[in-house]
Amino acid sequence: MNRNTHEEERRKVEKATSMERLGWIESFVG
Repeated sequence: MNRNTHEEERRKVEKATSMERLGWIESFVG
């Protein structure tokens, strides 16, 4: 159970990072 929560947390962080990167690239290019 603890491991599952950790996986979900990691997924959330990864998603936020990818979204941040996308926004940064968009603002840099556009």
